[in-house]
Amino acid sequence: LKERALNSVKGSVVELDYRGNTPNQEIRDFYGNHHVDLFVMLSKVEGLPVSMMEAMSHGIPVLGTHVNGVPEIVSDKVNGRLLPVDFTPQQIDTVLTEILAQHDERTAWRKAARLMFEERFDATKNYTAFARELAQSGFHS
Repeated sequence: LKERALNSVKGSVVELDYRGNTPNQEIRDFYGNHHVDLFVMLSKVEGLPVSMMEAMSHGIPVLGTHVNGVPEIVSDKVNGRLLPVDFTPQQIDTVLTEILAQHDERTAWRKAARLMFEERFDATKNYTAFARELAQSGFHS
């Protein structure tokens, strides 16, 4: 499947990069040093994917499936796109073609992706806010 996907884009402007299990620091370094137009993860089963949050922390829009926690991260046509869980290859092709053709939307999606990360998933802000809430509630360990 990987070979078929790589062969399908030879000579095009698309570059596929299959990472697999990669250390977190290596991912952050890659995102910090390379322009990435779109993060694609088309899982049929997913929780709240940290890999999507990592991409969005670098302002990378996401293409994902409308499954479990993914819609909490990806707002369709705001910071990426959502496909149905039972998507077809034609739907993937259509959405990718649309995304590549919409430069202005992609620019807006990049900003929205980063903003979503900052507002909802930035651990430093979340931990501080959580600790403040605990202190205000009178919680003691």
